[in-house]
Amino acid sequence: RRVIINAGHQTNIEDTFIAVETEKKECANALYLFGNFTIRDRNNRDIAYMLSTKLKQAFFLILQYSLENGITTQDLSDLLWPNKPEDKVKNSRGVTINNLRKSLGELDGITLIHEKGFYKIVFNSECYCDYLACLNLIDNHDIANTGKLISIVSRGKFLKSLDIPLLDHFKEHIEHKLEPVLIVDIEKSYKENNYPVTIALCEALFHIDPLNEEALHYMVKSFIKLKMKDEAKRRYLSFAMEYKATLDADYAITFSNISD
Repeated sequence: RRVIINAGHQTNIEDTFIAVETEKKECANALYLFGNFTIRDRNNRDIAYMLSTKLKQAFFLILQYSLENGITTQDLSDLLWPNKPEDKVKNSRGVTINNLRKSLGELDGITLIHEKGFYKIVFNSECYCDYLACLNLIDNHDIANTGKLISIVSRGKFLKSLDIPLLDHFKEHIEHKLEPVLIVDIEKSYKENNYPVTIALCEALFHIDPLNEEALHYMVKSFIKLKMKDEAKRRYLSFAMEYKATLDADYAITFSNISD
């Protein structure tokens, strides 16, 4: 995916803009949670297929709480095997944790530990995780790091390929932290006349909220500033169609209202 960072006044967004590849090239010992879930082992092979739905559930539940103390054995059991007898839960939990450890053992720099009744995933510098990198950029927000943030979120919606209700809270947590940061950067980049960055940030915000009107307005205005009115109108019409399909109502604000 190409995210445009610098541009002149050309009219073709794909062919004539000066573009920069901001998406981090997938490397060995890495986990990517934005867009399609990917696990790269030490040989740079994608081994996400090794995780069954239950293993993914266990992994993300543990990961979600790993920045704190971890998740208790009881809470993990209650979430993954509700209403099951304790003896069966204990066996299922043991098999699941062993299989998860085996899969993660294909990478360097990541360990699943159990300590004082808590499960936790620990990373060191050998293993990259875009989720942790994103949280770090949010917590240490600096407009100078906007390119790094774009490179992460441009892969797509957080855990977009996983339709697992148990993970809804995890998704909402990261999106609620990310959305206000994107809005701040959108406003700042637009004020600084960095319209291509504004567009890239708006696209990232649409991954979180496809009907975000603020993102639409900044995107349309940015394309117009770049003398790309046809592209601005195309994006507006795409938004209006999504709005109609989702809310069964016409979008009340016209293209002229935004572009003038």
